[in-house]
Amino acid sequence: MKILKDYIKSLNYKQTRNYLKNIVSLFKTPIQIILRYF
Repeated sequence: MKILKDYIKSLNYKQTRNYLKNIVSLFKTPIQIILRYF
């Protein structure tokens, strides 16, 4: 049971990291585009 819990935890951690990465890349792109024009 504990193994299962740990597995779910690590899965959530991975998903959260991916989610954050996606958000960061979403913000990075417009910033790079804006920087190109300056």
